[in-house]
Amino acid sequence: MHQRFHSGDSTEKLMEFGGEYVALFEQMTGTELEKLDPPVSARDRIRAR
Repeated sequence: MHQRFHSGDSTEKLMEFGGEYVALFEQMTGTELEKLDPPVSARDRIRAR
């Protein structure tokens, strides 16, 4: 049976992984990505799913 990605723990893990992935990308490329301030945060968009 497939597990859905809706639990609070999963959301936190996804947000943590995303931050680590961006940091690694920035370190490897020597560039800093612009951090946008969207009307709805990524965390809220993920939790709404």
